[in-house]
Amino acid sequence: MNRKVFTLAIATAFAWFALPGCKKDKSEDLILLDSYDEVWLGGWDGANGSGLDADNGQVYGYGSLSGASRYVDLFFDRSAFFSYDADGNELPDVGTRFAATNFTPAQFDAMADDRDFRLLEPTAANDSIRFALNDVVLFKTRWGKKGLIKIISMTGPTGDLKCALKAQER
Repeated sequence: MNRKVFTLAIATAFAWFALPGCKKDKSEDLILLDSYDEVWLGGWDGANGSGLDADNGQVYGYGSLSGASRYVDLFFDRSAFFSYDADGNELPDVGTRFAATNFTPAQFDAMADDRDFRLLEPTAANDSIRFALNDVVLFKTRWGKKGLIKIISMTGPTGDLKCALKAQER
């Protein structure tokens, strides 16, 4: 191929991709969030189930955990989230990892997409995390889905937990 033709082809390609309609807008990469405003989990002494499916906000109790193990993304007990069944150790690590955040409850409430947390990554070793009221916890499932959990209320470390969940739609 002639050097001038090759140079002209490359220049044309760069010019084409520089057109406003051809640029990739960063907002296209944002993922909308599924929101669950009132999710109840229960610890050892709680009235609710301890396993949570982050895809749909579904809570699973101890009697149904083994049948739902492929759906469960995290477990709750003792003021902490776990990626494994911390009480019975009957279920394997489901692969979810956690990280503390500096998000306020108001920031959490205002989120409609993953813009503010998409670049945050929990470390591979963070298979559990302790929390307190008004904390916002980041999680990433074994499937790569990220989300946040806002702690609203607790009846005790092993009692019931009321939280809100926001997770990427995909």
